[in-house]
Amino acid sequence: MKSLRRLAFSVLLVGVVALASMQPLTAESTLSDDLSDLGNGLQTTGKAALNVVSGALNAAGDVIGKTARSLTAKACVGSWRFVNGKCTTTLICREDNTAELQQVRGKNVTAWRGTYSSTANAITFRVIEKATKGTFFSSRDPLDETWHITYRAASGELRLTSDDIPDDANGYDFSNPTLLVQQVED
Repeated sequence: MKSLRRLAFSVLLVGVVALASMQPLTAESTLSDDLSDLGNGLQTTGKAALNVVSGALNAAGDVIGKTARSLTAKACVGSWRFVNGKCTTTLICREDNTAELQQVRGKNVTAWRGTYSSTANAITFRVIEKATKGTFFSSRDPLDETWHITYRAASGELRLTSDDIPDDANGYDFSNPTLLVQQVED
């Protein structure tokens, strides 16, 4: 705020100097007329300068706000892994708003696929397919479920909770706070 005041003062000072140099005193005019003209000129110049500065600050604020909302809503993008003994659960959120949750135990894999939307702290995962694959079986079934996941992402970790994610093969309940680690792609 102080820097904005300094900028406004500087603009006004430049306006005073410019107007004073362009408005020499004449014999017909009086000092009060010249000061009045100078004041009106300063007022007009000051308003114009403040409008320009205000517009620039509003535009910058809009860009910063949109960028911050975009970054926080996409904080879940990536591949995140949770290991529970011999069970591994991986959540994959892609830039194109498709998602997949895989639970693997040995050679048995169950994957739920669909689309998602996210905010800074919530993922809504619309599951449209469940695929299961094992040593001697394989199935693919359509689904129409919506899973709600709350999360917080920071420093390569994603902490989530959800009553909707099925327990893993070891019986882990994802309604408990669960720490997933981001997987780095090569």
